[in-house]
Formats: sequence, structure tokens, C-alpha cells
Amino acid sequence: MKRLVWLFSVVWLFGLSSPQASAQCAMCKATIENSTGEQATLQQRAKGLNNGILYLMCIPYILGGIIAYHWYKNSKKERERKDKVQSILRSKMS
Repeated sequence: MKRLVWLFSVVWLFGLSSPQASAQCAMCKATIENSTGEQATLQQRAKGLNNGILYLMCIPYILGGIIAYHWYKNSKKERERKDKVQSILRSKMS
């Protein structure tokens, strides 16, 4: 468990120390570049597209993390239950 916490901490720190990523696909970038309007409006649209892309990218990772957490939690309970049954059987057989 300590190893898992340490690994998570290192990955988290690397994620926080990296420069801000501007995720934008080629089609989104072309749409913004070909749009007409004020420069401030175009920058707001580009920022909105970047935020939307990052939001959509994060959702699968969050869901995967939730599923992995519940899977780990349930497997730990199952392992404890099996150990308890084995200890009861050993004590009865002795």
C-alpha cells in the first residue's frame, strides 16, 4: 500500500510540475483560425474548445479510477473473508 501511495504521489507531482498543456485537435484549430470576428472573441472560443477537450479527456480516467478503486476494495474484502474462513477451519481441524 505504501508503494502505491508513493507511486501516486510521484505521478501527481510530475503532473503538477508540467507546463500547461493546450490540447486542441487540428480540426478545432482550423475552425478557430478560419473564423472571423474580434481577436478577443476568437481567443475565448479557443480557450473554450481547449477546456472542452480537456474535460472530455478526463472523464474516462476518472471513471476508470472509480472502477479500479471499487474493484480493489471488493477484492480486499473477499480476501479477508477467505482468510477468516480458513482460520476457522484450521482451528476446527486442530
